[in-house]
Amino acid sequence: MISQEYIDQISQQIAKQTDVLQQEIIKELLALSRNRRFQTIDQFLNLIDQLDLNQVVNLKAQNIIQSYVTAQTQILADMSFIGDITEETLRAISNFARTSFVDHLGSMGGVLKSEIVKGILGETTERGIFQAVQQQAGLSNAQMQTLVRTGLNDYSASVNKIMIDNAGENKRYRYVGAIDDKTRKFCIEAWEAGPMTKKQIKENFPQNNQGGDPLIERGGYNCRHQWVPIDAEDESKDFRK
Repeated sequence: MISQEYIDQISQQIAKQTDVLQQEIIKELLALSRNRRFQTIDQFLNLIDQLDLNQVVNLKAQNIIQSYVTAQTQILADMSFIGDITEETLRAISNFARTSFVDHLGSMGGVLKSEIVKGILGETTERGIFQAVQQQAGLSNAQMQTLVRTGLNDYSASVNKIMIDNAGENKRYRYVGAIDDKTRKFCIEAWEAGPMTKKQIKENFPQNNQGGDPLIERGGYNCRHQWVPIDAEDESKDFRK
């Protein structure tokens, strides 16, 4: 099982890369606005209006996307393959997770365009525009970390769920992850329950906090926990310690 520490590190790395991307685009467009070939502000605003910043973001975000894909690959490498899963299914789940992340990055273009235009008209500093962008939903460093952390944990859980469905009915699983002041009630109860089969998990936890499948959704958005299989030789151990 991939460590939560690794996912946290990747989340911080991608959030930092995203900050740099935002600052780079803001700096470049502010420099362009000062270009002498634009004799009036109207000429520059007309250029910005026609510029597809979503495409610009996607082109400049290749290193960020690669970080995300690398994390997906590492998650698969560290997983215990407890049941059958086809290469086609793995590819489909991986593509869906990556596309969702890329779409979120792309949506940043519209926010950047809006804040840059307002900043230029209001003679705001480069730092001021960056701070305005960061205040938008899902674009701050902390929010990006949460987005990546949730996406990678959900990706791991989705792959795991398919293998659980294809594993034997008697296979048992334990709920693992951090227990601290951030831990939700659902996660504490699942952690305290100890080893369970898939049927027992469904019976004891018919839904999670969000009303979803407890094997996939777990504690909900930003959950740091996973269901992991217990090997026969570990049946007598209490992993909750």
